[in-house]
Amino acid sequence: MKVTYKINKKSFYEPIKNSKWIYLTFLFYTIFTIYLFYNTGILIFTLLFLSIPFLLQIILHLDYYFNDKDTILEIDYSEMKIIQTKKNIKTEIYFDEIYKIIYFKGSKYPEKFGKYAIPSNFYNFTVIVSKDKKKIKYTDFILKDFGLFPIEKRVVTTPFLNLTNNII
Repeated sequence: MKVTYKINKKSFYEPIKNSKWIYLTFLFYTIFTIYLFYNTGILIFTLLFLSIPFLLQIILHLDYYFNDKDTILEIDYSEMKIIQTKKNIKTEIYFDEIYKIIYFKGSKYPEKFGKYAIPSNFYNFTVIVSKDKKKIKYTDFILKDFGLFPIEKRVVTTPFLNLTNNII
């Protein structure tokens, strides 16, 4: 049985949808600042400060999209292998050749909304490393977890900006 994964609209828009409460909070602070301060300098500083997470999320979202836009991930359970096709380059790793699976998270906190919430909490990616150092890298835009156990799965937290190009 072969299962194929690639970017779909639901997974593509999920981080933006999950960030809505963060941005509603920032919108409230912006309206509150506009109401309280008529001084243009304070207003401009506040708006620039509150726009930083939004700009960082745009960068992160585009990085994840461009990392996965031409990627097809196939898991062949009958032949017991993972096949990643990215821009016509095919990488195959058999299940028994997997050395470790590293899951990079945007936050160490389990709650997605609260005092620790930042937009990068919703961006995670996985790197599968074989014993002969072949790597398959994909984001949550394609697949969160395919449930392959008992292989060692390590979780690494890279808060705030966990760009896929910077790690491994």
